[in-house]
Amino acid sequence: MKKKEAFTQSEYLHFPEVRFFQWCNEKYKINKGIYHTIDEWFYTNGINNIISRRIHVIAYLEYLLTQDQFQTDSKYVKFGSGGLVKSLNEFLAETNSIL
Repeated sequence: MKKKEAFTQSEYLHFPEVRFFQWCNEKYKINKGIYHTIDEWFYTNGINNIISRRIHVIAYLEYLLTQDQFQTDSKYVKFGSGGLVKSLNEFLAETNSIL
């Protein structure tokens, strides 16, 4: 199976909302507020389908792994004032994502 097809068939994309958030929290060190802001941002920017939105959320969180925000010893990823939206916009610019 191709990588993209395998990704879209991944079990965690179909988790109930709470379980999906918990998976993101454990893997990417984001708190509930950050998760909901990311999810809302993609929804507001045209990703209405929940599976597509979760794919975008995971792609963004994977992107964060390479960024300074993730290089922390704290419990959660940290963003300054307006930093999350700035980071989301940078993600779109760098990955040429089409919303």
